[in-house]
Amino acid sequence: MTLRLAVLTCLAAFVAFAQAPARPDIVEMMEATNATVAMDKMFTVETLEAQMRGMMRPENAPPEQRAKMERFIKEFAKEFSVEVNQKRQALLDMTASVYAKHYTPEDVKAILAFYRTPAGKKVASLAPQIGMEVMQQAQAWGQQLGQQV
Repeated sequence: MTLRLAVLTCLAAFVAFAQAPARPDIVEMMEATNATVAMDKMFTVETLEAQMRGMMRPENAPPEQRAKMERFIKEFAKEFSVEVNQKRQALLDMTASVYAKHYTPEDVKAILAFYRTPAGKKVASLAPQIGMEVMQQAQAWGQQLGQQV
């Protein structure tokens, strides 16, 4: 019951912020830049479980609590992921409204023109890999710097 209430509370807040339907050009831009792929990955069961484990730290809990926390994490992540996927259009509309605040229709046309080129497609396809490599190098660099301080 508590799990369902938590899921419903999160979704009620999510739907309350829903916007008007997204402009098709912005949705196309989000797809061309892989923003929709990133959005979808944020709400997979695996990603949600990892985020919750990072916040709740079940490994630090007493053994008798650890199993309960793990069950809660798994159940909540599964239910929340299903609900988000059922309401994906509301998330897409909300996200697109943020893009619409920052990009004019002319900006979107220019961005789309670039992402339709071979170079633009390459940027979109390599961005996640490059971002991961940069993050790994930055973490190693930060650890080395931390040892010097």
